[in-house]
Amino acid sequence: MTGFRRLEWRDSFSVGIAAIDDDHRRMIGVLNEITASLVKKDYVLCEELFDRFITLAADHFLREERYLYAANYPKAAEHASHHGRLLVMAGQVRERCRNLIKADQMSECFNDMVSFLVDDILGADIQFKSYLDEHRVDRLSLEPKI
Repeated sequence: MTGFRRLEWRDSFSVGIAAIDDDHRRMIGVLNEITASLVKKDYVLCEELFDRFITLAADHFLREERYLYAANYPKAAEHASHHGRLLVMAGQVRERCRNLIKADQMSECFNDMVSFLVDDILGADIQFKSYLDEHRVDRLSLEPKI
């Protein structure tokens, strides 16, 4: 299983909100850890990392939805629904992964997790970024008040 490539953060992924961008970087980091565990055929670690990835994604979605509503993003409810669908899909992928681990066919599972992240970052989040840019929303004004 050496056909896995390391994912790299690109500035084009940034939505300009530090907390959201940091979440995306962490998720990419976990996917890279999954890659390393697959190359080593450490499937126990791989399972743990998949669970960690899904937990990170769920936490990220909740945090991001607060920003969506704070920015009065007109597609906030639709975006939140999209998050819900992604989490359902992630759970299904996770169950399939559990079976694939036993069959040593993890590349399919890994590709699904990468698709999950790309769908979130390059799909829905880029639309949110465009909205923020078009409406000149000050990202700092969206930060939670402590």
